Amino acid sequence: VDDIVNLKSKTLTKRILLGVTNGFGDFLGIAAPFTINFKVLMRQLFLLEEPLTWDQEVPEECVDEWISLIAEALHAGDLPFPRSTRPSSAVPRSGPTVVGFSDFGKLAYEARVYLRWPLEGPGDAYGARLAICKARVPPLSGLTVPRGELTALTLLSRLLLSVVIALQKLDYPPTSSILLVDSQCAISAVDSTRALQPYFQSI
Repeated sequence: VDDIVNLKSKTLTKRILLGVTNGFGDFLGIAAPFTINFKVLMRQLFLLEEPLTWDQEVPEECVDEWISLIAEALHAGDLPFPRSTRPSSAVPRSGPTVVGFSDFGKLAYEARVYLRWPLEGPGDAYGARLAICKARVPPLSGLTVPRGELTALTLLSRLLLSVVIALQKLDYPPTSSILLVDSQCAISAVDSTRALQPYFQSI
């Protein structure tokens, strides 16, 4: 943290910043809502009017954003999370419902999968734990909003399938699964477009 002040005097290149971006060992995506910001800034380096080489110094206006984000990451401290995806108060001998969400934005898109467990006690109580999350930045060109929503939905379907397959090893595997999206164009495309016509074909 003390070295942040001296970071402005260092030469930051696209290669170095890529190493920073890929330096998070967050395989389950627990911190994805924050770490995606590094990918967004990395993508912006590829959109500059004057393209940078991998070892060329990053413009000063970009350096300030990077230093601010790195400082935020260092000051954030620990990120505690439960190691078990099954609450201790879950109903015995019951499997979870696998619930997935996805969304697309101009800067990034994401998909996440939760395990929803019935809990012991009066009433219909449930507990949910994050199983996995993936956040990505869109390509530099060629991705419209409808195609972007379908890309996020595709990512979600693959994540959810991986989770369901992995949980088949449990004594009580998942009882059901559901995918939740708020994009009407993606829902309409899935319902009406034959095999999605490779994401509407035209680029």
